[in-house]
Amino acid sequence: MVNVYRHSLCNISAISASSDPGRSRLFVKRRLQSRLLFPFKFNGKLRGSSGGAINDGPWIFWNGSLWADEIESTPLSTRGWVVQERFLTPRVLHFTENQIYWECLENECCEADPTGKFLILAHASGSPKIVPTVYKKARLELAKKRTDLAEGRSTDDTNVQFHTQWGDVVSLYANCALTKESDRLIAMSGIAKTFQEANNDKYLAGLWKKVIYTNLTWTTNASDGAKVHRSKSYAPTWSWASVTGGHKRLSMLHQRYSRLPNPLIKLVEERIVTEPPGGDPTGLLRSAELDIECLLYYYRWTADSSKLTVYTDEARTQCYFEKEKKPKDLHLDTTGLVQKFAEADEMEGVCVPLCGAYGGYGGGTNVYLMLEHDSGTRFKRIGVFEEGEIGHSQ
Repeated sequence: MVNVYRHSLCNISAISASSDPGRSRLFVKRRLQSRLLFPFKFNGKLRGSSGGAINDGPWIFWNGSLWADEIESTPLSTRGWVVQERFLTPRVLHFTENQIYWECLENECCEADPTGKFLILAHASGSPKIVPTVYKKARLELAKKRTDLAEGRSTDDTNVQFHTQWGDVVSLYANCALTKESDRLIAMSGIAKTFQEANNDKYLAGLWKKVIYTNLTWTTNASDGAKVHRSKSYAPTWSWASVTGGHKRLSMLHQRYSRLPNPLIKLVEERIVTEPPGGDPTGLLRSAELDIECLLYYYRWTADSSKLTVYTDEARTQCYFEKEKKPKDLHLDTTGLVQKFAEADEMEGVCVPLCGAYGGYGGGTNVYLMLEHDSGTRFKRIGVFEEGEIGHSQ
């Protein structure tokens, strides 16, 4: 299916279709009168958006949320498989309830503004250009990355942009619904393969080997009250694919001068077993483990004072740092973990600094991975937290 969508001439999207098959169709009676969609001129005394003097006009008005309302907010756009299809296909015709939209790598337009004269789909206020969708930005970045590879050119800037686009696509996809949760990795297999062609990296259950130290910093919003739980389908706890519900985000620490964050761990070995063994590494998995070399710290979180103390020794006598950390500052992965911390007077565990970023003027931030002991030298991920200040970035 990857090549079917990637090499298609044009995809036709019944984007306004509902989840009810009996009501879903491509051609429907337009819901709104055309005059409500097209820009209109108004002559009257109004003050400009930037303030200043009152102007007599003429003024041109239009609905600035058409794309969000008729494309991105539709039921079809919340389906996981559709993310991959929109990412892979070079051109799409979207049939909505009111008009037809065109989407490709170079442009987006609609019947109400086919030439882009009125900037109806310029998603940023005052912007003279169309702001690309997540799908388009990622595809354009991949094209640039492939060119850089072919010419033997690779810079920190291109790497940052590449992984930023990967994070944006994953964040979009991870928050979409799937009928079968076991499809979570399968339904973005084509996206992973396309990115892999441009970075020549090894794919590890939704993360990339060369930048595993920053990919492991993904978060959920369980600590903000969202309902998030571990998936019943197998995925390692260190992968964003292991949780469902709420909002997941894969992003990077901001590093000054547009560089990737500094790694604070070393990946020694990965053991990824597909289902079935020898199958597609971007699909179903039977097991997945990572061996890492790292600095191991020991934390104690106290509920009544919301104080997180990190120690350098297991006996917890040598304090490394102590900070006030409210429950929401600990980005715990699931609702169950949030409840566990909320009900306890004190929680102890281990944490590992994953990566650090310099923010300028002597300041920086580290991201720590929170772990729960499983057995022997095996640990399971439970969340992440950030810590850093001036003079304390490493």
